[in-house]
Amino acid sequence: MLVDLHAAASKRYILPTTLPTLSTSEQDALQVKKPAEYTLVAVFDRAGSYIYTGTSKGHFNVIDAETREVLHLIVKLTAQASQIVSSLHGRN
Repeated sequence: MLVDLHAAASKRYILPTTLPTLSTSEQDALQVKKPAEYTLVAVFDRAGSYIYTGTSKGHFNVIDAETREVLHLIVKLTAQASQIVSSLHGRN
């Protein structure tokens, strides 16, 4: 969950776990489905433009922080992502 604290009242957003898909009908768009996977860990990039997330199905996602849309689904890990570590200079 992403919480925006900039406004007078905080806003909460659920982070997406899959790439956006097109609905084939209005019926599909109205159905509320339980997510197949959940975000377990999230880290912002240094500039705050992107959010890197790991999911319960082992996917690594890059999410645009402004629009909250999945830009890339990068890797299918062998297990759930429990932590994400980044390096300032790209080492380690």
